[in-house]
Parts: sequence; C-alpha cells; structure tokens
Amino acid sequence: MKYYKNCEGCGEKIQTTDINEKGFSPKEDSLFCQRCFRKEHYGEGENNLEEFNPHYYLTNISEAKDEVIMVIDALNPQDTVIKNINKYIKPSKLTLVVNKVDVFPKSIPDETIIEWIDNLTMDIDLEFKNIVLLSTYNKKNIDALANYIESSENSFSIIGYSNVGKSSLIKALFAAKGEIVNNLVSRTIGTTTKPIELDFFGTKVTDYPGFILETSMHNQLTQDQLKIMLPEKEINVVNYQLNEGQIVSIGDLVHFETTKQEENLGYQFMFSNEAEYHRGKKENKDLSEFEKIEINPLQGAGRQDIIISGIGIITFQNKGQKLTVHLPKGVSVSVVKSIFK
Repeated sequence: MKYYKNCEGCGEKIQTTDINEKGFSPKEDSLFCQRCFRKEHYGEGENNLEEFNPHYYLTNISEAKDEVIMVIDALNPQDTVIKNINKYIKPSKLTLVVNKVDVFPKSIPDETIIEWIDNLTMDIDLEFKNIVLLSTYNKKNIDALANYIESSENSFSIIGYSNVGKSSLIKALFAAKGEIVNNLVSRTIGTTTKPIELDFFGTKVTDYPGFILETSMHNQLTQDQLKIMLPEKEINVVNYQLNEGQIVSIGDLVHFETTKQEENLGYQFMFSNEAEYHRGKKENKDLSEFEKIEINPLQGAGRQDIIISGIGIITFQNKGQKLTVHLPKGVSVSVVKSIFK
C-alpha cells in the first residue's frame, strides 16, 4: 500500500488503496482523509473511544524534552487535568492553559478564576510554571501565548483531553500570526489519532491526540446534543429557589434533586444557554434510565460547586440538606469550593 502525506485532521498517513483502512482518501493530494473530510464538511462521524495509552505519549514527550502546554476546560478543570503529568513533565517545563474562560460570567474576575484553579490543582499535587486564562472564541491571551511559543528556543507539545479546545487553540495561534492552518476542529471525540507536527514560525509544535476521558458527559451525547449542551459564549447563570423534594432538569440529561432541607434554598446553575430547564416534582419524572449519585458536600466549606463532568456547574450553600443528581451512567461528579465569592 502506498502512503502519501499525513491527514491534517487525524494525523494518519493518506492512502488511496483501501477504503476500510485508516487514512483513506480518493485523492492522494487531499488535506484530509475521507473520514475527516466528512467530519469537516458534513458534521458526520462518531466518537472514537479506542484504547488510548497516555503513558506511551507522555513518555515520548518526556524523552523529547519539549515544553508542554496542557489545555484544560474551564468548566471542567477537576477532570480535564492530566493528574499524573508531573511524573513525566517537570513543573519548569509545564504551562497550564485554562481554555473557554469566556463562558464564565464577566462578573467573575480573572484573579478569582486563577485562585479557583490553584485550589483544585493543589488538591491533586499538580505543579506548573505558568497558568494562562484563554479563550479561542474572543482571542483572550492568544497573542501573548503565540509570542511566548515563537520566542522560545524549545519545541512544544500540546496535550489535553478531547473537547478541551486544542485544535481551536492551534488555529487561533496561527491566526494571531496571520496564517491559516487546516487542522480539523470537531466535537467528535478521538478525531486526532496520531501526533501532528507543525512549524510555528521556526518553532516545532506537536499536537497530540486528545486523551480520552471516559467519565465525561461528552461520551454520552449525540452531535446534536453536544451543539446544545456545550457552551460557546458567556453563560447566563440561572437561579432557582427550591423546596424539599423538587427537581430541576437541564436538557433532560441532568436532574438535580433536593431533599431533607428545612427551608426554601437558592441554587445557581451554569449550563449552556441553549439548554432547557424544567422545575417540578420528582414523582412526575421517569429517572429509571439514569444513575443516581448522592452529593457529599465538603466539610467546613460554605458555598460549593457541583461539577458535572464536561457539561456544567451547580452552586449551593451547604446547610445540611441532601442533594442528588441523576445522570447517564458513568458520568463523574466532583464537589469543590465555589468559584462564586
């Protein structure tokens, strides 16, 4: 089988012989293989949750002695941090990029977001030399990061979980320098399957395949659901006063239940503006297909955030009430000190 250049979407070698093998394209000079072409132009494709070996890639990066940019999702920092990365990458080589910060309300200052992220990373003993709050949507800090990479004498590896915005970041970095790249931006998990090397104006930048986060809600959603549930602009926080036994459903995918509370309490919801909310009684909702998860509040903390992996945040004041979320099976939930002061 004859191979040509690498696909600029998944990184596989382009081949024109076998339609059933990776990298197939009917044209040898294509930018994308047929699979990625159809994703780019028709939105087709399914999540690729094949076995992924983080140890293999992190070992390669460590041996290359690259500087590393780890991209995490601002709405899901607890899960999208690669928690054992310091076993491979020294803090002096690691920059933490917190992407999609534009979804937070403008009333939350950058200093508060950094403090929130710092507290989360200290809990998992993660160390790094720089933290960058970023938005590829409104270009926040894109120029500064582009200048940092271009002026460095080192090569860079860009890593992160699927759907944290690595491909969008790379596009934005090149655009900041007046150049367009053809890498594929897709909500589909596992689009990139091989490392893709890029020349960033004299600096080698390697885009690694997105790590697979099996506990993310993203894995459970169709492409149409992702368009609704993944926020792309500033979130309008939704407030509900709830009595005992009431339930709030978000997009019919997240169901938040309150019990054993002696008073009417307020809750804040940070989910995509496109998601629909419904408040009602539990007995009117069929939750048999969802997994029931009891929330364990932090000890000694007042205001707290329930992070629904990959989707959004529910904020509550801990007053001894019992809280439960009903989610598709396998989605993780974490409780952290609230980003809201």
